[in-house]
Amino acid sequence: MTQVIGFDVTPLTMAQFTGVSYFTQQTLAALLTRSDDRQYVPLAHRTVNGHLPQGTAAPIGQPYHRRWWWMQTIAPRLLAQLHPDFAHFTNSIAPLICPVPVVLTIHDMSLFLQARTQPWRSLLTVRPIVPLAARRAAAIITLSQYTRQDMIRRLKIDPGTIHVVYGAPSSQFKPVTDGGELDRVRRQYGLPDRCVLYVGTLEPRKNIPRLLRAFAQVRRTHPDVRLVMAGQLGWKHRAIWREIESLGLAGAVQWLGYVPATDLPAIYSLATVFASPSLYEGFGLPVIEAMA
Repeated sequence: MTQVIGFDVTPLTMAQFTGVSYFTQQTLAALLTRSDDRQYVPLAHRTVNGHLPQGTAAPIGQPYHRRWWWMQTIAPRLLAQLHPDFAHFTNSIAPLICPVPVVLTIHDMSLFLQARTQPWRSLLTVRPIVPLAARRAAAIITLSQYTRQDMIRRLKIDPGTIHVVYGAPSSQFKPVTDGGELDRVRRQYGLPDRCVLYVGTLEPRKNIPRLLRAFAQVRRTHPDVRLVMAGQLGWKHRAIWREIESLGLAGAVQWLGYVPATDLPAIYSLATVFASPSLYEGFGLPVIEAMA
């Protein structure tokens, strides 16, 4: 008998993908490669950015601006109509009243352990829901033992419900040796011969001002090295530009903006060194992408 699973693809509705988006996309794609008779039905509050992995049904739902409000009001009604065997919610929150069992992925505990680095909107709307959704979930997935222990300690979750499924880089992350591809990416982004590379959203939790201060020291003995930052702008990013100006690094720091995943392997391969000074990560996907 075919098992039907509702699968939350709301992280794929973002115009620019984050680590959670890639986790959701790659997890669903990997599940679909299994030789079983499970059917996955995507759930989203608006149009998905790009194509869903082959083998999924069309997303069901209706356009709704706020994910958290859709999650609590519309999603339960959709699940009641669909009546799957269970539903997997992939980004820390789930309906508090749900007609089917829930599997919940919680990526980190930054809303609780690094509250001062989080946007106030997330603290007001998402943080109160996470413990309630976690305690109601039939099972919880997280990406590291570190986060699992934080969840047990801070949220008082039954340890038996929390399962660690380690993150992994996509198979596209491997050394790029094709000279033509490396030249194309170097020209497209104007990359220098030697650089320190940072990959991630520009936001307070990522500790970029400290990276800039460390880089300023490096420049004293290695004036030809540039700091290259790849990632979209997060909240409070203006402090980063002020730090660049105060350290006199305006000509030494290059911001690439959001970089599509197809170009990242070559950028990693061209970098001299990768830096990840984040104050807190539940797993830290860019680190293992760089290692790969």
